[in-house]
Amino acid sequence: MSHPSPSYYEEIPANEAVREASESVKKASAGGVDLLPFRELGGRRFEILAYLMLLNPPAADGLIVRLVKASSDKGRDVITHLNGKLHSVIQCKALDEPFTRPALVRELVKLAVFDYLEGFLPASG
Repeated sequence: MSHPSPSYYEEIPANEAVREASESVKKASAGGVDLLPFRELGGRRFEILAYLMLLNPPAADGLIVRLVKASSDKGRDVITHLNGKLHSVIQCKALDEPFTRPALVRELVKLAVFDYLEGFLPASG
């Protein structure tokens, strides 16, 4: 059963996400140090990795996972729906430094403001 995409974002089809992830990208070398590969992904590829990880295997029966278009995602990189209702909003951060408490508060405020303006979070929480 196909569910229409909500109007507040533009969804990227799964095959487009895989194609985008396979494009060559120039990123600074790790200087010969062994690092986990996701440190070399960059922001968008990190979002695609999170999306693909949620697709296989699906976390729950009927869970629909969607990757949001890179521009104008308003803090929503991957969203999931379960039984026709918003289940989770995932904001990916591929950072070189630890995520600080003030940075987390800014992201949560930004999410709350966009929800206030566009009303995308369900009233039931």
